[in-house]
Amino acid sequence: MSAPDVRVALYTRISTDETNQPYSLGVQSERLEAFVASQPGWSIVETYTDQASAKDLDRPALTRARAAAVTCRFDVLLFYRVDRLSRNLGDLITIGKELQSHGVGLRSATESFDTEDPAGRMLFQLLGSFAEFERTTMHGRINDALERRAARGEWTGGVAPFGYRKEHDETFLRPDPVTAPIVAAIFTRYVQTRDGAHSIASWLDTEGIRTRGGAHWAASAVLDLLRRRTYI
Repeated sequence: MSAPDVRVALYTRISTDETNQPYSLGVQSERLEAFVASQPGWSIVETYTDQASAKDLDRPALTRARAAAVTCRFDVLLFYRVDRLSRNLGDLITIGKELQSHGVGLRSATESFDTEDPAGRMLFQLLGSFAEFERTTMHGRINDALERRAARGEWTGGVAPFGYRKEHDETFLRPDPVTAPIVAAIFTRYVQTRDGAHSIASWLDTEGIRTRGGAHWAASAVLDLLRRRTYI
């Protein structure tokens, strides 16, 4: 007697906030396809791919997969590892219960559990706890590293503010000889002559001074500059 047909949807994800990306989309897809091929009666009917953080469930492809589960377009949602689906235990429980209510199971290609039985659901949640612990630990280490860099006066990342520049091989910001005097003049006008943001923006335009992007200065842009802690 042949095994019943099982319609499988694949879910793959990489995150822009993970530095090394140990599991590329290509690697995940290959492993998932090989896993499906090894299961009698299984066939792939849908593929969903996200390039987003797993901090919450607000992801385009995952949203489509959840909607498709409601209309029973597949029987199993297959992923490479639990942390590819989510790194938040509460979100994993939500997805598990939601898909179970529509008769859809959750399976991992590298972790042995089946959410269709109580023991499998317990293991699924245990793996979710490890994924959440790993995420919070990683974020804590990153924040600690950024705080140490900031304490040393180093730039912690992102685009250098107007008036500064950063060389690729350096960790500190350097004043830009052309635009740094403009920043000083803006603060002088605001503090000493009591010019408002609109007045300063008008003065900058009159002097032909443009933003880094070549646009005219707006009062909101002047206020953003005055409020930046970097200039302290």
